[in-house]
Amino acid sequence: MQGLRFTFHLVAWLLALSLVTAGCGASKDSGASAEQSAERSRPRGSDAKKDDWDEAAPSTAAADKAVDAAEEDAAADGKPGGGKGGEAKTWKRSTNLANTSRLMIGDEESLPLEGMHVRTKVDGFRARVLIDFYFFNPDERTYEGTFNLRLPNGASPWFLAFGQSAWTAESGVETKPRYDDEEAVRTQGFEPEGIMRARETSWIDPKRARMVPKEKAAFAYGQTVRRRVDPALMEWAGSGVFNARIFPIGPRKLHRVVVGYDVDLTAVGEDLELQLPIPEGLPSSTVDLDIATPKGVTVAVTPTSEGHGKGRYFRLSDVSGQTVTVRLAKAKGIALAGRDPDVGPLFAARVEPALPPAAKAKARGSQRAVFMVDTSLSSNPDRFHVWLTLLRSVLDENRDSIESFGVVFFN
Repeated sequence: MQGLRFTFHLVAWLLALSLVTAGCGASKDSGASAEQSAERSRPRGSDAKKDDWDEAAPSTAAADKAVDAAEEDAAADGKPGGGKGGEAKTWKRSTNLANTSRLMIGDEESLPLEGMHVRTKVDGFRARVLIDFYFFNPDERTYEGTFNLRLPNGASPWFLAFGQSAWTAESGVETKPRYDDEEAVRTQGFEPEGIMRARETSWIDPKRARMVPKEKAAFAYGQTVRRRVDPALMEWAGSGVFNARIFPIGPRKLHRVVVGYDVDLTAVGEDLELQLPIPEGLPSSTVDLDIATPKGVTVAVTPTSEGHGKGRYFRLSDVSGQTVTVRLAKAKGIALAGRDPDVGPLFAARVEPALPPAAKAKARGSQRAVFMVDTSLSSNPDRFHVWLTLLRSVLDENRDSIESFGVVFFN
């Protein structure tokens, strides 16, 4: 192994996931005046705090330039990581709790979050979460904003839509969200079409995103701009934060942003646990839980709530500042089974083999090795670091037996 050198390029996964919407309104080059463009992004005077969000990584374009510059410096200096780049900046996770969001107007101000409705379906070791965020624009101007969301570690977003509320009050201005009753929520599906159908009477001209590879997202973004239409792109901003541009944000209107993500439950001994933090300071909040309960598995939900339908359905209200926890006792070994119309029957399982302790032995067989490394967003940044550390350790501990190796990155 002496003299063997290898490097890893860490930029490719920064935009591995993109969500694109089209038809969001007129673009800045579609004839709008400079005054109208400025009005769309004018701050409204709230006291939004930036510190916890500013720890996110830079945009992909900035990251690409930084990596290219670092590689040029390293090449000039003749060693990896050297050159004239100055002091290195380290990645730092956002300190915001999961499910924390904001809708920024300009760089300094944000619109007030009036409430959120969290729907969660727990099936085995996997949870599908759908959150409706309600923001109110109290001003007489139309704005363009940036929606920020701190996702749980390891979560993968799968849905994004936004639109203006269709509700009206006697005063003409509706500032508070209205939540569907428990029975209605139970009949609503988690498929994108069902999500849009359940909300079709409560919002106006909603924009729904589509999940595509980053290359296709970039192409669609360019094509949409050429049609003189304002596109929107949801992208990973680092530290578990996702960003999406929202337009138009109408005057004196309540606006709904709907985000869905999948996340694994955490193994705690023989149990599985899901935590859903609810931000502080919400005027209202509702959490609906649909929990599959296989034979032999018991469910505990905190804060305490009575379950309905053999303990499967739970509703909690006004839980701002609390963490809703679902605990499945003795559920660690559960497998999931289903069917895809295009593929056929499928199953998923998490397996942890019990390996007996053994003395160190030299590798047998081939003197060549191939490593497969997961670079998807669900593995970054924590798991990706573990994968690289494990790869490095295997190579270090087998220098006398592995003469050559290759690395395959996948997502």
